[in-house]
Amino acid sequence: MKKLVLITGATRNVGYAMAEKFASQNYDVIITSRSAEDAQAAAAALQEKYPQVKIHPMEMQLSSVEHICECFRHIAREHGHLDALVVNAAHLAINTNIMNVTPEDYDRIMTPNLKGNFFLCQKATELMGEGGAVLFISSVHANQCIPN
Repeated sequence: MKKLVLITGATRNVGYAMAEKFASQNYDVIITSRSAEDAQAAAAALQEKYPQVKIHPMEMQLSSVEHICECFRHIAREHGHLDALVVNAAHLAINTNIMNVTPEDYDRIMTPNLKGNFFLCQKATELMGEGGAVLFISSVHANQCIPN
């Protein structure tokens, strides 16, 4: 059985590069995105480049625990296992001034970043056997902010 990795936010930039690296190392890859269309386009491009593995696109809404659970029910049915999780997606809150954040803004930003990623990890580790791995990607902006 081939190893399987799920990478959130894997349609471009660092997430896409990680998906490409795992595919080059003979992993089957689940590419997630908030956008089903973006996930499908990225998966198609990687599948063409790495025909020896299977690239699976998946829409995943990290702002919804129920949607995360639904995605993992699908993964369990289709694959029965998961070997690695790369947590790369985040709501960056660009153009959000801290002085004007409303409770609704706060929930829109923090729900996917904290609550969603927590339950994502919980569901992923339920499918992982001994030796499974979870990797959280941080940004350089952990040390330097983006104005607004």
